Amino acid sequence: MRTLSNPNLSVSPMVVSHGDRIVVQLTNVQNPAKDDWIGVFLADSQNPFDSAPSRFQYCDISAAYLKTGNATIFFTMVNSRANMLVAFVRGGMNAPKVQASVGVQMLNWNQPLQPRLMLSQGSPAYVRFYWSSFNVTDPQVQWGTVSHSYSSTTNADQTTTYSAQNMCGPPATTNGYHSPGLIHSAYIGPLMPSTRYYYVFGSPSQGFSAQEYSFLSPPSTSANQAVSILAYGDMGFANPDLSQVPNGDELPSLLTTQWMEKQVQQGMASLLFHIGDLSYARGYATEWDSFHAQIAPLSSALPYMTCLGNHERDFPQSGSYYQGTDSGGECGVAASLRFPPPNNATMPQAQSWYSINYGPVHAVFMSTEDDFTKGSNQWNWLQADLAAVNRAVTPWLLFSGHRPMYIDSTNYDQPAGDQPVAELLRQHVEPLLMEYKVDLAMWGHHHSYQRMCAVYQTKCLKRAVNDTYAGPFVAPIQMVIGMAGQGMSTNVESSYPPYLEKLDILNYGFTRIDIADAQHLRMSFYRNLDGTMVDQFTIDRSAS
Repeated sequence: MRTLSNPNLSVSPMVVSHGDRIVVQLTNVQNPAKDDWIGVFLADSQNPFDSAPSRFQYCDISAAYLKTGNATIFFTMVNSRANMLVAFVRGGMNAPKVQASVGVQMLNWNQPLQPRLMLSQGSPAYVRFYWSSFNVTDPQVQWGTVSHSYSSTTNADQTTTYSAQNMCGPPATTNGYHSPGLIHSAYIGPLMPSTRYYYVFGSPSQGFSAQEYSFLSPPSTSANQAVSILAYGDMGFANPDLSQVPNGDELPSLLTTQWMEKQVQQGMASLLFHIGDLSYARGYATEWDSFHAQIAPLSSALPYMTCLGNHERDFPQSGSYYQGTDSGGECGVAASLRFPPPNNATMPQAQSWYSINYGPVHAVFMSTEDDFTKGSNQWNWLQADLAAVNRAVTPWLLFSGHRPMYIDSTNYDQPAGDQPVAELLRQHVEPLLMEYKVDLAMWGHHHSYQRMCAVYQTKCLKRAVNDTYAGPFVAPIQMVIGMAGQGMSTNVESSYPPYLEKLDILNYGFTRIDIADAQHLRMSFYRNLDGTMVDQFTIDRSAS
């Protein structure tokens, strides 16, 4: 009788830092199968299946594996403030059994990571900066107007975290949970307007970021100030090594992020709106770490303003307006503490609607996942905020939420389908947009690009002529821009609804809003395949 030998598993290197690549060599596997896989697990307990793998790859990605029983697989490591275990697993995902494993040490759990800028409430002379560590007790930001010469130091004034007990259900409370570490935040300022600032972050005791970062400070609030804003929804992330994650990834997001990074590096934008469905972690905490790693070139360089989507907020009996399980039990906790609204919320499920001023723009972010019906707290706040806008100072009024108010979609499912939600938004929120003359309303959720005419109560009041909406305000221009990364939504009607002017369910990408002055706004859609602009329109208030 022939004795079967055990598989051999090796990993190099076995001591890594954030962003390092490891090479996994698997040999001598008897009777290799298509559902054999290599997983990277947190080494928090003796049983790797106490937590879901942070990433994995099927062995047959190596072309000869099913014939030879040998495979070579590469992983790019993300610092999740824990050591890792690389394991060879058989039995697929339904009956997994570890056959061999190797530990990998993650150096410096306190490496300062996940930089993200956000606008602060009130004065544009300050921005709010957030980052994460394992257990640093002296978090600090050093900054100034000269590269590598930091004239100012700011200690974090808030440090928070969240636990599984703050969540609402599985997998966020079970095998998806991993501690986010500590989330630090500090004000950077006072700042001179429209000035390049350089910074590092970390702590005197544990060290600062090896990389220097920079951002352009907010402009002065002025009607004729020129600004440019990146805007999109529903992006998610994907691992650059193309390994898989428990929830599935959003491969197109890699190209979307890369093209936006190029525009930011070229000074083509200084503010960003991500209008819901951020990471698609859905209860698997290490996917937030990977998401932050992907967006860091953006979130470290310009304010990254967000609103909650269904995949951040919704869970039964959590207070969300819709009772689906789309958040994977996170129920808004993870997103709200990683990207707090400018009211400096430090508690899970704090108020998630807010507004900002930026140059000539007043931008409002609502939560379609919380009660927005007339008389609700959110509706009352929206009315008060819109009524208080001084259009002589901020002549452009932009509005964002996750689920769209206008949509080409065949989803009529009650109560949370695209069309029932759109109808409810038109009933309760649209009159506010019309009364206070919102110029542009942007939504996500449906993974497509859709441009509507100037529309009110489903009636098209003005169509574009040569892609220009010229003249005084007649109704908001409505947009769906959920095409940043998550799989395309192809559930559209066989013919355009009467209010729809452009539809794209083929191209992923992002939009950029360029405001030249108090009377001219241009919005462009760039596809991520090659950075080409595939749609553009102008709002021209100077025309009579």
